[in-house]
Amino acid sequence: MKALEKERQNKQKLFDIAFESKVNYFKKSFEELCIEERMLLEVAWNNYAERKNK
Repeated sequence: MKALEKERQNKQKLFDIAFESKVNYFKKSFEELCIEERMLLEVAWNNYAERKNK
C-alpha cells in the first residue's frame, strides 16, 4: 500500500508541474482523453487546487 501511495504522490508532482507550467500532461485534448485519464486529471486538479487554496 505504501508503494501505491508513493506512486500517487509522484504522479501528483508531475501533474502539479504540468498545471503550473500550463503544459498538457497527456499530450492530447480533453475531448480525446479516455474516461480513466479524465478521472485521473480531475482528481489531480482537485488535489492541486485544494493545496494551493490553503
